[in-house]
Amino acid sequence: MVDREVSVPEVAAAHADALEVQIRTLRLRRAVLRAVAKRGSISEEMDLMHKLAGLSEDERRRLINDFIDDTFGDLNANPEFVELMRSAMPDLPEDPEPGQV
Repeated sequence: MVDREVSVPEVAAAHADALEVQIRTLRLRRAVLRAVAKRGSISEEMDLMHKLAGLSEDERRRLINDFIDDTFGDLNANPEFVELMRSAMPDLPEDPEPGQV
């Protein structure tokens, strides 16, 4: 910005974007901690919940798809049912509740 290579609005936009990431991370942490407090979770469960909540949407979908493949792959399940399972995957909202985590 000092050398006029980046404008003040560009710097402000970059900082706002960085804050969005931090806010989302804090919301996820809050939801994990509330879930742990409500459930009386042990530390291993809290670590797992935090890792799962921190995954990107693509990573969560891949993990769930792998689970569906492993669960129904050897059962010769109805393909329509398997596809229904894939389409029923919930998205983690911006400000998740403890139960959603």
